[in-house]
Amino acid sequence: MEVEDFLDLLVFEDMLNELIETEAEIISKKLGLRKLIQKDLLLDVINEKNFIRVTVEMPPGVCKNDIKIFSTFQTLEVIVNGEVLASVNLPELVEKTGRATFKNGFLEVLLKKAEKFGIKLD
Repeated sequence: MEVEDFLDLLVFEDMLNELIETEAEIISKKLGLRKLIQKDLLLDVINEKNFIRVTVEMPPGVCKNDIKIFSTFQTLEVIVNGEVLASVNLPELVEKTGRATFKNGFLEVLLKKAEKFGIKLD
């Protein structure tokens, strides 16, 4: 293999990797999945019977006071030192309140699922 061929192959590999990452982000958005801004950290969303549990690994050196958590009925956003670390589209609607703990470098947020109610038809 000539040097030029090898360089062309490296350029093609870079282009292919960028395309795969872009497609993965598009699919994630369409499926309502999660987005972790710092890609080498762990993020998990568990859909339990009555709760949605979101676990986010924090970067080294982060303390409890550095973390802010915001939620709407369908999203969760974790901000560390003024920058968005994670943004999650939740699989179901949640209530207005939640609980969060920070231990051993992991943030765990527990959100109660919104209750469905029937509407009487007149």
